[in-house]
Amino acid sequence: MRRILLLLAIILAVATGCKNETPEAPLLELSESSMEVWFNEAEYTIQVNASHHWSATSDSEWITIVNSEGNKGVSELKFSVSPNNSAEQRNGAITVQCKGADLSASIAIAQSGVKSEYLEIAYESKDGKVVMPLKADAFGAAIISNTYENGKGLICFDAPVTKVGEEAFCECENLASISLPNSVSEVANWAFYGCIQLKSITLSERTLRIGESAFAVCQKLASITIPASVEEIGDSAFFGCNGMSAIYGKFASEDNRCLIIDNELRHFASKGVTEYSIPEYVTSICHDAFYESFRLKRVTIPASVQSIGDYAFYYCEVLESVYCRPTTPPTLGVNVFDNFDGGDRPIGCKIYVSKESVDAYKAAENWSRYKQYIVGLDF
Repeated sequence: MRRILLLLAIILAVATGCKNETPEAPLLELSESSMEVWFNEAEYTIQVNASHHWSATSDSEWITIVNSEGNKGVSELKFSVSPNNSAEQRNGAITVQCKGADLSASIAIAQSGVKSEYLEIAYESKDGKVVMPLKADAFGAAIISNTYENGKGLICFDAPVTKVGEEAFCECENLASISLPNSVSEVANWAFYGCIQLKSITLSERTLRIGESAFAVCQKLASITIPASVEEIGDSAFFGCNGMSAIYGKFASEDNRCLIIDNELRHFASKGVTEYSIPEYVTSICHDAFYESFRLKRVTIPASVQSIGDYAFYYCEVLESVYCRPTTPPTLGVNVFDNFDGGDRPIGCKIYVSKESVDAYKAAENWSRYKQYIVGLDF
């Protein structure tokens, strides 16, 4: 009998405890309450944090919900927008409703219209004449006119310019300056390769990608500003730009001399520099990073550097001293400290390393090529 009473007491206590539990409060949060999107067709994602399963609806035909339902917890709501071909902004909204709870939230969507400046590219030429793109079909729109008047060139299109495609202005040797409209999201591979007279360029503020060798061998390009929107810069994008004195914007070093992505030094703006200390946080020096830094005499490589790519200091003709602070020799590529003279040969610069590391450097792969120039120093 006592056991039965004890069991009943336990059951009653558990039941009472369950009744006293606080039920989960309904929750519905969106990562955005409003969004501004561009005129072009695109897909977007927002985060939904909900205590219940949810569903989403759109109030506009130009907004399409990709996944109209989601589970409780944190999940994604994806939607796409169709192109807005008018000059006017249009507005719509997405509403998210929790199933089984009287709870909803909305996100306002504003899509920009097509501005007149999206339909043209302005430029200047070295000889005061029209510059013809190498690839007329590389802009996401068709060229309807290309004129040059009063010292200004203007290429007009039948639709917004969305990209500067592969080889678009490749080897246009008379192109002196150019301004891209804010409708452009990509400067593709080799887009301005070999534009040897190009001194300045204004990139779109919504550029996402700068392609491989996009500005390679633009020998007179004085500086560039990388927009905050840029997500990717391709290999050798600024190779051979030895007239560059500054890099601004995203990925620029504090002194505006280096392009550094994920602690890798990709390009050095060398014009006018005779000695340089690489920033302390750099862990890798990319291939060709200091290529043809013609006036560079002394460079300091910080202890943080773990690798140096092929031809990194190639053709630095007057380089006299390299102060290499890592105690363990960084991985070294080929022909890093060489000149071209009918064939590759060492520059002959002194490479100063810590005294205790001399033997390690002289024996390390590719460092051994320069062993007669490696000297111990107390750092």
